Amino acid sequence: MYNYSAKVIKVINGDTVELLINLGRNIFIKETIRLYGINAPEKKGLTHEAGVKSMMYLDKILSTIIGGKIYIQTIKDQNDKYGRLLGILHYSEFYNSFENSINQQMITDGYAIAAPASWK
Repeated sequence: MYNYSAKVIKVINGDTVELLINLGRNIFIKETIRLYGINAPEKKGLTHEAGVKSMMYLDKILSTIIGGKIYIQTIKDQNDKYGRLLGILHYSEFYNSFENSINQQMITDGYAIAAPASWK
């Protein structure tokens, strides 16, 4: 796992965001991040309404972070099947687990479910 600070560019849906990640030494990269370990409703089809609510809730969480700075812990720098980097988002640089993450908050607050082990 690797740890970076980042700024949110855009919330795509309840389990995907676009971030500007600080790699250090004044090097930044824009990446689409799939939130590891969770699955939010899709914004299309039968789950459209729940998907929009999930996306708006994630956007609300991320917009309340002071200074807009979040921290991302990537999962072995591996990508999902769509090429997105997998990551766990945190409010603070002082973190140590999934339990203290924005990913877990989405599950706890009912806007996402824990992803099946086969997706992790």
